[in-house]
Amino acid sequence: MARRPVRRELTAVRGIGYKTVDVLLASFGYPVLPVDTHVKRVARRLGLSGSSSYMGVRRDLERVFRPEARFEAHLLLIKLGREVCKAREPRCRECPLNDTCAYYSARA
Repeated sequence: MARRPVRRELTAVRGIGYKTVDVLLASFGYPVLPVDTHVKRVARRLGLSGSSSYMGVRRDLERVFRPEARFEAHLLLIKLGREVCKAREPRCRECPLNDTCAYYSARA
């Protein structure tokens, strides 16, 4: 089944949003990159996305990551956001990506 009809049908169910749909699609092998609060924050700080919307961030990240790497990227961005690139008091100096990070560069 194509992604668009699946997305349309699932988001029509009350309480199911884009992220839930994308996590379900990814778990069935569709090449999508689900976006949660950590992924969005990291993507914006790294300069990978300038969008503030779910769809915009996902679109930008799906342009950056190859289809076969998207779910792993999703997991790694979450881990980075939870452990290093925190909303409050980010640990920028410990970040393995700080040499390419727009947020770190602006704060340095």
